[in-house]
Amino acid sequence: MIIAYEFLSDAAAVDAATEDTNFPVANVKDRFLTVRYKPTAVTSQYVDFDFGADTSISCLCLSSNLTSLATITVQHDDNASFTSPTTISITETDDTIFETFTAASDRYWRVNISDASLAEIQVGRLTLGNFYTMPDVSIRPTVEYGTTAQVRFSNSGQAHGVSGYEYRIYDVTFQNPTNAQRKEVEAIFQSLKNYNPFFADVFGDGTFPPAYVTIDQDSLSVTVQSYGGYSFNLQLREVY
Repeated sequence: MIIAYEFLSDAAAVDAATEDTNFPVANVKDRFLTVRYKPTAVTSQYVDFDFGADTSISCLCLSSNLTSLATITVQHDDNASFTSPTTISITETDDTIFETFTAASDRYWRVNISDASLAEIQVGRLTLGNFYTMPDVSIRPTVEYGTTAQVRFSNSGQAHGVSGYEYRIYDVTFQNPTNAQRKEVEAIFQSLKNYNPFFADVFGDGTFPPAYVTIDQDSLSVTVQSYGGYSFNLQLREVY
């Protein structure tokens, strides 16, 4: 399981090839996926980030309406004109993309997007940063489906509901992390708490796609085993 929770590109200056003035490119930094960036075309679009100084990057996280026909690349260079960039092809295709690559350091980074199958491109969140590998899980994580729909029953037995949205809940148990890993996870929990969203690829094998989640618990309980090891559990809730 890998996560990305330090969104380095949020601190960078951002620009784009085109933007709908009602849906500006700055929206890629918004923590809510429902706040969208929309370019005015569906091909040859890009989002640029100027980090101000060389910055090491090893992953792209992207939430959008892009289809399997989309072409996505990440480029980096030492100049804003990208005269001789290094290009990284993004192979994942899903509503939520979490792709890792060999870390590289440059000041200027660009994400190129094209999808001619769409009438318009919508990007809910786009971040460049570094990924963190969580400790090994003890058993296969479980996935639960939840809904925010509400239901009330009349005295005569009819169900009256208000539609909400559906989401996944991931329940993951970590067994035998090292002391250093335990401290790192504790620091991550203290940083994110139970309301700051981040990207997680729980299975890492395509069983379920990556997700934009929060920690769905108010505390982190660490069990100290009799043999001196540790175990702890995290529940993650998909958010939008």
